[in-house]
Amino acid sequence: MVSTLQFYTENGTKPLPYDPWTTHPIPLKDIEAAAEKQGVTFQKGDILLLRIGFIQKFNSVSQEERDGLSGKKETLAGIEQTEEMKAFLWDNHFSAIASDQPALESWPPKEEFGHLHQTILGLFGMPIGEFFDLEALAKVAEETGRHTFFFSSWPLNVLGGIASPANAAAIF
Repeated sequence: MVSTLQFYTENGTKPLPYDPWTTHPIPLKDIEAAAEKQGVTFQKGDILLLRIGFIQKFNSVSQEERDGLSGKKETLAGIEQTEEMKAFLWDNHFSAIASDQPALESWPPKEEFGHLHQTILGLFGMPIGEFFDLEALAKVAEETGRHTFFFSSWPLNVLGGIASPANAAAIF
């Protein structure tokens, strides 16, 4: 798991430089720097989990602020939509990618580039996970100093289904 949230805040000693509930593209260089700092090296077949901050913020605000999400235009932090990001995902041969955001990529996307979803799902055949609650996992990772582990997900077996709860487990 790569926690850009932990990377940017230096384990909570600094404020997060963006609001996870607003449009903010997470650049590839920051994902790579966070991975390096957290001792994560990528191997063929890995599942890339990204902790960006949506769930952490959701858990820390009032019910009134949570309710306000339903009435506002969707704007979300997420991975940047660039050719470099596409190359990174392809070249590392990830078997899947997931994050704690409702949308994996920064939302709304920049008009000049468009969506990554079509490339990741349609061309790469790489499943996308969204809205993963990674908070308990992040706590264990921070306590142990270990951000790598065995991760498995067994989605619902529904004929013709296109989505499922993660139904996932991490084993350190």
